Amino acid sequence: MQKVLEQYNGRQNQLFAASNITERMLYYIKANRNPSKESLTALVISLGMETEEIQQILKTAGYVLSKSLPMDMVVLYFLEHRSEMDREMSLVWQINEVLEELELPLLGTRLYGKGEILWGKP
Repeated sequence: MQKVLEQYNGRQNQLFAASNITERMLYYIKANRNPSKESLTALVISLGMETEEIQQILKTAGYVLSKSLPMDMVVLYFLEHRSEMDREMSLVWQINEVLEELELPLLGTRLYGKGEILWGKP
């Protein structure tokens, strides 16, 4: 994961906005600590990785996207239909809109929804 993140050194603000993670979480990951499944999933989706790569990185951290978990099913649906999604909006934000509607945990570390906009949408 460290090598992948190094590619974004000059564009970290774009990564923060697209992935819905905080700068603090990025440093946490760079310090070789395991983030939450939601934060790591948001980050790797924002990096534009394919589903297989995403699953491999999650597996390395001890997680998996499972078709038996509601949140994971939403994420997998969006990954499988990524080409049909709105290109103007971050895929993570699109996923989070559905997760919020279903009252499931959101991806990332910045919270929004239910009138609690803490950071705003990019």
